[in-house]
Amino acid sequence: MNLLKRRLRILLPVLTVLMLFTGAIWLVIEKGAGNYLSFAAETDVDQKMREVRKEYEKPRPNELDFQNSVKRYFSFEPDDAELLILDAEKNVVFHSSGRNYRSNLVQELAEALEKAHIGEKSTSVDIDGDKYQVALFKANQYYIVYRKVENAAILLRQMRYYILWITAPMMLIASIFIFLLSNRMEKRERELERQREHEKMVLEAQREKERLAKEVERERADNAARTQEARERLFRDISHDLRTPLVSIIGYADGIERGIITEPERAASVIVREGRRIQRLLESSLTLSKLDSDAWPKNRVRLSFNELISEQVEVLEKLDDSKKLVFEEDEDVDEEIMATTDPDLLIRILQNIVSDCMRYAETEVEIRLMGGESVTIEISDDGPGISDEDLPHMFELYYKGKDGKYGIGLSVVSSAVKYLGGSIEVKNKPSPEHGAVYTLVLPQN
Repeated sequence: MNLLKRRLRILLPVLTVLMLFTGAIWLVIEKGAGNYLSFAAETDVDQKMREVRKEYEKPRPNELDFQNSVKRYFSFEPDDAELLILDAEKNVVFHSSGRNYRSNLVQELAEALEKAHIGEKSTSVDIDGDKYQVALFKANQYYIVYRKVENAAILLRQMRYYILWITAPMMLIASIFIFLLSNRMEKRERELERQREHEKMVLEAQREKERLAKEVERERADNAARTQEARERLFRDISHDLRTPLVSIIGYADGIERGIITEPERAASVIVREGRRIQRLLESSLTLSKLDSDAWPKNRVRLSFNELISEQVEVLEKLDDSKKLVFEEDEDVDEEIMATTDPDLLIRILQNIVSDCMRYAETEVEIRLMGGESVTIEISDDGPGISDEDLPHMFELYYKGKDGKYGIGLSVVSSAVKYLGGSIEVKNKPSPEHGAVYTLVLPQN
């Protein structure tokens, strides 16, 4: 619609100018047509009369010879000058149109001659409403040269058609030209609009880039601050976790050295237990650091989950003889569940989750293996469960909850599962059951 309006805004003024120009031409032709026709008739009559005079100036033996010489300049043509010869009594001697001349016209010319309305120079004479240009040469006879002045209305009527035939194609050509020009202008405007949009997009992209750069810089600064805070907290937590077993180890070792402890075997057992606790803490911290920095060695092999879990059950059930560790396989899976994974990380995941469940279970911990598009391992206990306050933070680094029960172990689990391309979640069993349920999902390939 906008394109049509634009074309009309261009086309209408052009067509108006063409029509005004055509009207101006018509007025000029209308004003000059009559004068032109009179001038043409007068010129023709004067020219023919000069020929008559030239012939008269030539030596001739008699009047008849002169008359015959003059006749050859005139012939019967619709728009040509005519010759009328009258004798001294005004009788017709010769007429160039032969027998087709109008008698009343000859009579009118004779009367005009009598009244001396015709002279040697071309004169305008009105006869029966028509205008004639007439000139007279007198010798022994009267030689009258005349020509009818054509009606200007006839010429104007014919010119109207000529002007229409010229104007109509001009308007058509102008319309086509304007159509093509408007298309070119529209195309140019679209290109300019696209260029402006592109420049706008580039400017917005630049601004967005600068904004993102600022956000990245701000986020980097925030991350650096959080990292520093985490490092400080990690150092405090590790120092705290190391302090307790070290105090025990140093205390019992000092007692043995001084001879104060009477039961060295029991003291040695405590020292070994606390040493292993320090060892596990350091190994977990090292593992977490390697996983987070993507420095963990690549060691993925295809293995049987059924076999690996069965082996770990034999090891893990020795953690607490008072708790029962049960391993169940999905009944819908007839064959062993095979997958490509890192066995060391998988063992570390199982040990950390099972040891955590064994710590809070009342009687047993259950491991359930399920197959399908992914490998699903479900580990649950029959303990008190996890509080709603602690549940969202279970896998956060060194989050211990209000009772101080949780530490680095589950953070290692979360990072290891992500490293293996899987996912893990923890929730409480639905009432009336009680206990925590860890669901580990790992890809088969």
